Amino acid sequence: LWVAAGLAFLAGMPQLGIAIIAVVVLIALDIYALADVFMTARERFRSLNRVAWAAIVLLFTPIGAILWLTMGKAHRNRSGEI
Repeated sequence: LWVAAGLAFLAGMPQLGIAIIAVVVLIALDIYALADVFMTARERFRSLNRVAWAAIVLLFTPIGAILWLTMGKAHRNRSGEI
Protein backbone atom coordinates (compact mmCIF):
# COMPACT_ATOMS: atom_id res chain seq x y z
CA LEU A 1 0.00 0.00 0.00
CA TRP A 2 2.77 2.44 0.91
CA VAL A 3 4.73 1.56 -2.21
CA ALA A 4 1.67 2.10 -4.41
CA ALA A 5 0.99 5.46 -2.77
CA GLY A 6 4.60 6.49 -3.22
CA LEU A 7 4.62 5.46 -6.86
CA ALA A 8 1.37 7.31 -7.50
CA PHE A 9 2.87 10.43 -5.92
CA LEU A 10 6.05 10.16 -8.01
CA ALA A 11 4.07 9.50 -11.18
CA GLY A 12 2.71 13.03 -10.93
CA MET A 13 6.24 14.44 -10.63
CA PRO A 14 8.57 12.52 -12.94
CA GLN A 15 11.52 14.90 -12.48
CA LEU A 16 11.38 14.49 -8.70
CA GLY A 17 11.23 10.71 -9.03
CA ILE A 18 14.26 10.64 -11.30
CA ALA A 19 16.16 12.94 -8.95
CA ILE A 20 15.37 10.74 -5.95
CA ILE A 21 16.50 7.62 -7.80
CA ALA A 22 19.72 9.35 -8.89
CA VAL A 23 20.50 10.45 -5.33
CA VAL A 24 19.85 6.95 -3.97
CA VAL A 25 22.14 5.41 -6.62
CA LEU A 26 24.92 7.91 -5.85
CA ILE A 27 24.65 7.29 -2.11
CA ALA A 28 24.73 3.52 -2.68
CA LEU A 29 27.80 3.88 -4.91
CA ASP A 30 29.61 5.93 -2.25
CA ILE A 31 28.72 3.47 0.51
CA TYR A 32 29.92 0.55 -1.60
CA ALA A 33 33.18 2.31 -2.53
CA LEU A 34 33.87 3.36 1.09
CA ALA A 35 33.21 -0.16 2.36
CA ASP A 36 35.55 -1.49 -0.33
CA VAL A 37 38.26 1.05 0.62
CA PHE A 38 38.12 -0.02 4.27
CA MET A 39 37.93 -3.76 3.52
CA THR A 40 40.76 -3.88 0.98
CA ALA A 41 44.11 -5.18 2.20
CA ARG A 42 46.89 -2.60 2.41
CA GLU A 43 49.03 -4.54 -0.07
CA ARG A 44 46.44 -4.03 -2.83
CA PHE A 45 46.46 -0.20 -2.70
CA ARG A 46 48.15 1.12 -5.83
CA SER A 47 49.22 4.62 -4.87
CA LEU A 48 47.51 6.43 -1.99
CA ASN A 49 46.71 5.21 1.49
CA ARG A 50 43.32 4.25 2.93
CA VAL A 51 42.53 7.65 4.48
CA ALA A 52 43.36 9.51 1.26
CA TRP A 53 41.14 7.23 -0.81
CA ALA A 54 38.28 7.56 1.69
CA ALA A 55 38.57 11.35 1.48
CA ILE A 56 38.60 11.24 -2.34
CA VAL A 57 35.51 9.02 -2.41
CA LEU A 58 33.63 11.34 -0.04
CA LEU A 59 34.74 14.68 -1.45
CA PHE A 60 34.45 13.93 -5.17
CA THR A 61 31.14 12.08 -5.48
CA PRO A 62 30.66 10.12 -7.80
CA ILE A 63 34.03 10.56 -9.55
CA GLY A 64 35.96 9.53 -6.41
CA ALA A 65 34.08 6.23 -6.14
CA ILE A 66 34.59 5.51 -9.83
CA LEU A 67 38.31 6.31 -9.53
CA TRP A 68 38.66 3.98 -6.55
CA LEU A 69 36.84 1.12 -8.24
CA THR A 70 38.81 1.44 -11.48
CA MET A 71 42.27 2.65 -10.43
CA GLY A 72 42.62 2.56 -6.64
CA LYS A 73 43.52 -1.04 -6.04
CA ALA A 74 45.40 -3.81 -7.78
CA HIS A 75 42.94 -6.35 -9.13
CA ARG A 76 43.49 -10.07 -8.73
CA ASN A 77 44.22 -12.16 -11.78
CA ARG A 78 42.45 -15.46 -12.51
CA SER A 79 44.81 -17.46 -10.31
CA GLY A 80 44.01 -15.24 -7.31
CA GLU A 81 47.36 -13.44 -7.24
CA ILE A 82 47.58 -9.68 -6.91
